[in-house]
Amino acid sequence: FGDDDNDVISSFAGFLGQLYAGTRHDSTGAQVWRCSVCDGIDWEQVIGDGFGSTQNAEALSLITFEDALYCVTRNGDTGAQVWRTLDGMAWRRNARPGFGDANNYRPYWDNSVAIFDHRLLIGTHNPANGGQIWVLLRQVFLPQTLSRK
Repeated sequence: FGDDDNDVISSFAGFLGQLYAGTRHDSTGAQVWRCSVCDGIDWEQVIGDGFGSTQNAEALSLITFEDALYCVTRNGDTGAQVWRTLDGMAWRRNARPGFGDANNYRPYWDNSVAIFDHRLLIGTHNPANGGQIWVLLRQVFLPQTLSRK
């Protein structure tokens, strides 16, 4: 995207007829780009500077769920952040940083965020307390409890 510091494309998602790509940019913060034709010349930046924090260094997951696009960032300071947009341009944070635990500092790449049984689930990397699974219920993320029979 014209900046060597965008050294990783971490995630992709289709939303409203456009392809979105999330990057890692350790200097200024994660970026999100989109294209319609995706011919190499129509990419436009929709998010820069890590959603306002350089600590949001990587857009590790992009996923479309219920007419919205979600982005989950890596943030080693406050914990992972979940951002949501309905139009691709206006974004707002959709959960407490780290889901209330700064040790939940990222999802485990894009593969720990999924839609299952009409629910959005986010698995976290938490080296202090062990990985956790969070589920979105009515625009509020709650911990998903695991039980064994």
